[in-house]
Amino acid sequence: MGIMPRQTNIETDQQNVSLTKKTYFSWFKEMFIFFWITSLVGHYWEVLWAVFKNKLLGQPYWGPNDVTLIPVAAPYGIGVIAIIVFIIPLIKKYKLNPAFVFILNFVIVGLVEYLCSIFLVTIFGENRFWNYSNDFLNIGGHVCLVNTFAFGVISTMYVYILHPVLDNFLNKLSRRYYDGFFWAIFVTYIFDMSYAFLR
Repeated sequence: MGIMPRQTNIETDQQNVSLTKKTYFSWFKEMFIFFWITSLVGHYWEVLWAVFKNKLLGQPYWGPNDVTLIPVAAPYGIGVIAIIVFIIPLIKKYKLNPAFVFILNFVIVGLVEYLCSIFLVTIFGENRFWNYSNDFLNIGGHVCLVNTFAFGVISTMYVYILHPVLDNFLNKLSRRYYDGFFWAIFVTYIFDMSYAFLR
């Protein structure tokens, strides 16, 4: 009889560990879906912006370089994850006004873009996706004031407009479709990244 409580405690601990693993994996799935969708949207936003500057402003076309079969711009997705993890909880807790949220977004997305550029230069020796060397108030060509300001505005619009819509849509999906969608884009993304690094 004295052994039974110990077995029960072990079973309870195992259940708690299993639940924790499921919770973390559920969080990972949610974050990856947000990352993938916004990275995809970010890619086509870059394409549209490049066409706009080329056709209407007469600037040379500088569009995103496609290195994957399904084009994604990862810094957009990483920026969104940073916003979801750091900024949205602050908004809910402290009821921040949009002006202050913009300032936070300006800092966060600027930092994300800078670190992504540093990572690319460190790993590949160059960043062939963007270069702000000729832009006003740039830092080593990695970030510049105008683009960071624009990303701050876009990020603030995402927080108040796109994120609630996207979050509500995903919450309404059945578990079957939600998991199926996750595994489809996750496996495809891993394959794409392997293809991009090996080719």
